[in-house]
Amino acid sequence: MKRKGRAWSRKSSLQSHNTITQNKNLTPDEAAEFLNVSVRTLAKWRSIGSPSIPYLKIGRCIRYNLSDLEAYLAKHTFYSVEAN
Repeated sequence: MKRKGRAWSRKSSLQSHNTITQNKNLTPDEAAEFLNVSVRTLAKWRSIGSPSIPYLKIGRCIRYNLSDLEAYLAKHTFYSVEAN
């Protein structure tokens, strides 16, 4: 935190925290938006274990690694094959 005049300003520390979060670990809300699914869908997938998307559990906080989400999307991307 930086002190600005008489009051404390958390803006710079929050901005750096957001940059780190965006680059590495995402909240379930951010991960759901990235995958274009609902937060409830992610929670269901975690509880049943399928599809197997790795996640971190720190205390009661859930985080998804951005590279894991990108790998999941790459693995589940299909291209149509034209028939001759």
